[in-house]
Amino acid sequence: MPRNYNLYFRQLNCIFEKEVAKVRKDFDKEIITYCMPDIYNRWLHCANKKNSFITPANIFMSLSGKSNLFPVIKNFFDKKVVFEPVLYSLENHPVVNDIKIIIENFLPIYDLQIGFNLSDANVRHILSAISMFEPNYLEYLKIICFRLNIFEILPSIHCKRLGLSKNAYGFLKKSTSEIFDLVFDETLMIFYENICTFFSIDCNCDDYNFFIDLFKNPCSISEIMSKILFHFNEGQVPFIKFYEDDSFNDCLYYLNIIVNRFFFLTFGHYLKLILPIYNHPFNLKLTLSIIKKYIDQKEDIYRVFDYNDTRFTLTDLGEDYLEIEGIDVFDKLSENEVDYLINNFNSINEKQYPIQDSLVIYKLKIEVEKAQKYWKTFNCSSLMSLHDLFLMVCNEFFLPHDSQYSFLSDNAMQSDNYNLGNSNEINLNKLHFTSGDSFFLVIQNQINYYSLNDSKLIDNNIKLKIYVYSVENSIKNIYFDYKMIFASKAFNKS
Repeated sequence: MPRNYNLYFRQLNCIFEKEVAKVRKDFDKEIITYCMPDIYNRWLHCANKKNSFITPANIFMSLSGKSNLFPVIKNFFDKKVVFEPVLYSLENHPVVNDIKIIIENFLPIYDLQIGFNLSDANVRHILSAISMFEPNYLEYLKIICFRLNIFEILPSIHCKRLGLSKNAYGFLKKSTSEIFDLVFDETLMIFYENICTFFSIDCNCDDYNFFIDLFKNPCSISEIMSKILFHFNEGQVPFIKFYEDDSFNDCLYYLNIIVNRFFFLTFGHYLKLILPIYNHPFNLKLTLSIIKKYIDQKEDIYRVFDYNDTRFTLTDLGEDYLEIEGIDVFDKLSENEVDYLINNFNSINEKQYPIQDSLVIYKLKIEVEKAQKYWKTFNCSSLMSLHDLFLMVCNEFFLPHDSQYSFLSDNAMQSDNYNLGNSNEINLNKLHFTSGDSFFLVIQNQINYYSLNDSKLIDNNIKLKIYVYSVENSIKNIYFDYKMIFASKAFNKS
């Protein structure tokens, strides 16, 4: 974790606070206050540019590394939001501690079917004590406690008021890992039961592994929905009726809501096992306008936060708990790189801010043919053009920039080598190199001084062989075209 983590934490959250300050005067403060946790959660996981992996949550994760520190709202007032980094670990998971806090501070304010009133002092007391100040999270914990038999419904005519069950304090004796396993299973069952209700079928324990498998191949919400539709269709679920007229679109709409609210929200925002990535930038003013419209029309305001263009990756915590090796798209960032992202968060242009498909770095070894003791290794952005690669070689191997040159493929028969081009319009990513590939750079009408001591002939061109050691996904290609990693000892003697 960087030494300046707390400074970066404040600076990144300050970006959000400034966005809120811009629109605060245009909207009823009750709307902003009521939806603040959901607004912040959405901002955290929204890509700043369409289809990029760069979200505030990804930057926070990169800052904390394996520490699994995540930002949460601890409290909010009329003009102030209080943020705090919270540690999530399997040994001390906040959701387990929050359940214990609810048991130990239980007050008869809970109703199974009714939400929470933020103006209630008892509600604010509990919200201040648990890990995040979020009414929907408290609602989630209430349901989990009821399903784990920590709460029981008290006799009442007009409501389903809850009281602590006889098992509540015995529950505290369980280990953290036991409690978290129970919470995970119940959360998964809530998701499963909502899917079964959607299809009007009974729950079948045989489907449990299907839902576990959803974590194994991180994908988009549309792919998850396709898997669910295919799985239940194979089980002869009579959902074909949804295809009639336009109602199939309604089917997909409500399935999207279920996946968002019972998979991405619970396993992402609450348990921190997955990291949602919403592919489009978050427009706060537009979001608040839609919320106001839904409130005026007495519609479900949380429809605003049900995105249909979402994907996820596993967090380090998720990889450890599920014993699944994920894809680490976001490398650990240096302090210079963090400074760059924070200071340019809202102004990075498209060239600097590559889309998902171009987050690639090539590790190259370049050596002088006929003088193989002269070599260097580099990390090169996939956005680098072949001409830029030529200029890099000229800089690093002390060659003139005004030479004629060509890039050739490395075929088994030299006569079959073909010209890859030398245009500014040809980037490395367009050539689709993979690990183990190689190609040549030939610089014409230049004496190969590197080989003078090793050859009796004087070559009138310089040929360099370029090996592709590895191809990696990384955010780092927005910061540089190339970096020299290592040079052979022969350069020190030159």
